[in-house]
Amino acid sequence: MSWMRRIIAIGIAAVVILAAWTAAIAHMSAPTGSDEAARYAELAEKQFAEGAYGSAISLYGKAISLDDSPELRLRLADAWKAYGNPAMYRNELKELIRTYPESVKAYELLAEHYFEDSDFTKCCDVVRSAQANGLGSDKLEKLYRQSAYRYELLGEEYDNAGAFVNGFAKVDRGGRTYLINSELKSIEPFGFDRADIFFGNAAAVTVDGASYFIDKNGKKYMVTEENYTELYSFSSGRAAVKRGERYGYIDTFGKLLPMEFEFASTFRNGIAAVCDDHGWYLIDTSGEPLIKDRYEHIRLDESNTIGSGSVCLIKKDGHYYMFDLDRRRIFPTPYEDCKAPSGEGLVAVKQNGMWGFADRSGKMRIEPKFEDAETFSLGFAAVRHGGAWGYIDSSGKTVIDFKFEDAGSFSDNGMAPVKVDGKWRYIKLKYREILNGKF
Repeated sequence: MSWMRRIIAIGIAAVVILAAWTAAIAHMSAPTGSDEAARYAELAEKQFAEGAYGSAISLYGKAISLDDSPELRLRLADAWKAYGNPAMYRNELKELIRTYPESVKAYELLAEHYFEDSDFTKCCDVVRSAQANGLGSDKLEKLYRQSAYRYELLGEEYDNAGAFVNGFAKVDRGGRTYLINSELKSIEPFGFDRADIFFGNAAAVTVDGASYFIDKNGKKYMVTEENYTELYSFSSGRAAVKRGERYGYIDTFGKLLPMEFEFASTFRNGIAAVCDDHGWYLIDTSGEPLIKDRYEHIRLDESNTIGSGSVCLIKKDGHYYMFDLDRRRIFPTPYEDCKAPSGEGLVAVKQNGMWGFADRSGKMRIEPKFEDAETFSLGFAAVRHGGAWGYIDSSGKTVIDFKFEDAGSFSDNGMAPVKVDGKWRYIKLKYREILNGKF
């Protein structure tokens, strides 16, 4: 019987081996999940091409359940878009970003979706999210620029227009000067012979040869005992005046202070630039010099001040230099020209015939490559390139295209003067709240 047991054992072993080989062969020839996913994807593509988007969505879903990939998820999102369901298209892109946060394409499509839907804030949020993940592309940058820096060109035209200071801007039209608010409404409908900007609650104006101060309602705020040739607005308790050919200051009581100059600027943070027979220098509100040296010039801004921040620009030996107001010292880097600084860190300077921007230590941060430039304000600077003016940000990137004949600085209200077809108008940022965190 032993031989019978051996035969049975051999038979059983043969059956087991045969079954194992059969299973192995069957497994080798059976379709894998990847193969099945590919077949579903192929069918989905055919349905999509025929316009059967509902079927395509179902088939893409089955393919993803077997072998997920960013490519399949993009196609599923495309199918939802073609099916006319923007909410599901948007959701699929969000899920794709959550699952595959390295997919630049998904960020681009989602940002583009919000842009086309005029939801510019969310468009910018998507771009920022991509940047936070270390991702970027030309398309994302363009979408952000088109969203965050959208503006409208306001209708009023002027012969000249300036920046808004303390809520009002000075404009000229038809030989008259007006002080307008953010709605472009003048506080005096007939304008003034001459007007200065508001510093605090009062502005200096001249009407029919009489000079005085007005409040923001256009009412007389203060009159002076003497009618000066030129009268500037109060700042730091002093107002610059011109009497005959000499300049000086009056106090808040209208009293003329005992100091005379060839020129006197408006005070900014208790400091003013003045000029006498020996040159330009800085004084405090008492009239005491802050520096003993005299210079060829001190650059002033359109508000007739030395600008804001920790430096001013002085000229000696034919070049401009940054002067540290705190340490009373000159930085050694010379410039051919410059613009009075704002408080935003970068100063417009000219070297080798071109304009760029330097930091407060004199180090060049945006290389000189522009034909002209204005100071930074609200995170932007107006610059001229190729004969036209546009705006850049603090990294030097163009944020508003070069299309204006001239341009000025932005103000806190998101408005800036630009010149179009020979006339000055204002542009206004439409979605400035997008940029609040950046400023």
